[in-house]
Amino acid sequence: MEGILECPVCAEQYDRSGHLPLVLICGHTLCKRCATNLHKTTGKITCPLDRKPDNRQIQQISHSFHILDLIEHISDMSQTLKYLKLPPSERLIAMQKQAEENLEKCKDHIGLVTTRIAEIREKKEKTLAEINESFSVWKQALEDRQQTLETEVMNIAAEEIEKFEGVKNETQELFDGANITIEHLLNATEEDIASEDVKPISQLPDLPTVDMKLKFVIDLENAEHFIKHIGKIGKWSVTAPIECDNYTNVTYWMVPSCCSQYYCCNKCHDKRESHPWAYANRMVCMFCEKEQDYRKLPNHCEFCNEYHKGVVSK
Repeated sequence: MEGILECPVCAEQYDRSGHLPLVLICGHTLCKRCATNLHKTTGKITCPLDRKPDNRQIQQISHSFHILDLIEHISDMSQTLKYLKLPPSERLIAMQKQAEENLEKCKDHIGLVTTRIAEIREKKEKTLAEINESFSVWKQALEDRQQTLETEVMNIAAEEIEKFEGVKNETQELFDGANITIEHLLNATEEDIASEDVKPISQLPDLPTVDMKLKFVIDLENAEHFIKHIGKIGKWSVTAPIECDNYTNVTYWMVPSCCSQYYCCNKCHDKRESHPWAYANRMVCMFCEKEQDYRKLPNHCEFCNEYHKGVVSK
């Protein structure tokens, strides 16, 4: 019976985490950890029992919940049989002890859940504050740019208007002179104007050669696209730490082969998991959220080309 409930590769009993039983096309089962390792090595899964290939991706392979239910049922039966073998007085004590252990386990789990909820709420408030601060900077920058452009337009227009005002003033002087002459002639006699004449204005002041082409130019389509895509919110696995306790400058998650969860470092993994850390051969870029082969740092993301310069110990 035990062999049926164990992975034929690693001989570990199936469970609901890293050793989740996967049903291959041939009908045999492998744990998720071993299936993942086989797939990463050869690009497919070959059943170790009948050597039949399974070309599906890991996420396409169904889980055998019947095996998990059977394991839990056997565990419950074993516990019941253990109690039945005891004398009534000892059985009562054992059952009370088990109930107390269950109570403590539930308390611990509630405490863990409460802590996670608090972490998420704290992260939410922190992220909202970061968004508000960042967009305040953007808003101020846009307002400053708007004021700069408006000032530039006003200065250019003022310079050109000043040129025309000069021409206007010169022409006004000629106009005033002609007006004075008319008033003089209206009141003059023939004797008064015997020796006078009115000379024509040969040339008015030249108009400035100004070609005003003020126009606000902006690539509105690209600007709107840019604004709509400012920022990014990464939604990471709840098993991954909200913040790394050991390093700063974390820009990627590592994916250890032991559980295929996202972790920033082995210390955070060991703090949250019951199994030891296994070498990570995959990584996830925090900028584009794309999983890729793990490479030594520093490096650039294979997909978005963002630079990962490496972590620094706190």
